[in-house]
Amino acid sequence: MALSEDELLAGIKAGQGAVIEAVYVTYFAKVGHWITQNSGTLEEAKDVFQDALVVVYEQLQRHDFAIQRSFKSYLWGVCRNLWLKRLRDDRVLRHATDEALPNLADEQADALPTKTMREQLYRRYFMNLGGQCREILQRFLQGESLRHIAHEMSLSSESYAKKRKFQCKEQLIKQIKQDPAYQQLMP
Repeated sequence: MALSEDELLAGIKAGQGAVIEAVYVTYFAKVGHWITQNSGTLEEAKDVFQDALVVVYEQLQRHDFAIQRSFKSYLWGVCRNLWLKRLRDDRVLRHATDEALPNLADEQADALPTKTMREQLYRRYFMNLGGQCREILQRFLQGESLRHIAHEMSLSSESYAKKRKFQCKEQLIKQIKQDPAYQQLMP
């Protein structure tokens, strides 16, 4: 039995498991296919879809919120925007990364001549990250698997290592984007 849009929205707002499962069954395949066709993995698609449902849930909790189009279009737009943001953030991080820099102490990094202002900006905020964040990102950027990172750093699981890597990356990107120099560097 198909649910009406009003029933879907009410079910999501109330956190009804059966409704959320119905949303996954009905809408995930299209999102998953699009993300995997646009540089993503199935795991990333699942993460984005879950994040999108959290966004929808949070928006529905607001009294002044109303979807101006169909639920399908709204959910698709949220998923698409989240994926594109993730791609942009990854590009910013990858572009600014110089693999040798994470091995340097703060004083050494500040003393080195930089190739670009982007590297300098990245270096400054990378070195200000907490030790665990720096190590996780450094290991990941050097090509270590999340499973190996979790084992070597005595983290509880590969999933936790993935979560921490994401949190650390988001923290780094947020700090970089808040710097006034960032706006001058971006085309």
